[in-house]
Amino acid sequence: MTYRIDDAEQVFHLDLTGRSARQAMEDALAILDTRPEIRGWDWTLLLPEGATDITVDDVATFAARFPKQTREAVSIFISEDRYLHLWARVMDFQFPGRTHLVVPDAASAARVIGQRRSATKMNRI
Repeated sequence: MTYRIDDAEQVFHLDLTGRSARQAMEDALAILDTRPEIRGWDWTLLLPEGATDITVDDVATFAARFPKQTREAVSIFISEDRYLHLWARVMDFQFPGRTHLVVPDAASAARVIGQRRSATKMNRI
């Protein structure tokens, strides 16, 4: 798994290409142990193929490591998997305060994050 931590934008980017979902979750937890603040950031996850080796219970175990968000955050899966949006919707309930979306490419993910942040700033005025 490759990843990039964008401290300036507070976005955690994960590339899960060629990784089992279970191993990727374990690797992500190791990163989160060293950088716990990332739990509250927006995430992008490149997942070209659907996750076939994890269950709802596995995701629930992962979600238990996340406190309720103090601000709305988003996890954006970059994937062409036509069923991933269903799994993402379930994850919205498993991670209170975090929304899960699926987009086809990285540019769309960046655009969604930018739009959400712009809307949040406008609502504070």
